[in-house]
Amino acid sequence: MDRFGFVHKNADEATEEERANRRRVEKEVKRVNKWLAMELAWSKGRIPKKLEERTWKGIPEKLRMKIWPRLLGAFEMKEARPDVYQQLLIRARLVSKDIKQIDLDINRTYRDHISFRRRYDVK
Repeated sequence: MDRFGFVHKNADEATEEERANRRRVEKEVKRVNKWLAMELAWSKGRIPKKLEERTWKGIPEKLRMKIWPRLLGAFEMKEARPDVYQQLLIRARLVSKDIKQIDLDINRTYRDHISFRRRYDVK
């Protein structure tokens, strides 16, 4: 099975590449589980000792959307100044000559992606 869940061949017929891929997937699953355990402790107010070390090794792809905002303090910033994001969007529309093209490209290429479902309303 590859990292996206597709089953390819019988385990007996697995090539060296497939076995290596399987080992990578198993390692990634272990890393994700370690991060989930660490995130649970973190959510209880304790900053785990391994946080910095594991961050330098790389945040698993599956958890990046959850971990990076937390590391950067984005939730606290948003709570402290809820209007900043809207102000930045307005400023970008006024200043950027490329934002209309970016909006068109996103709509054309990533229309089914969860992060880009809402249009920027740039016309």
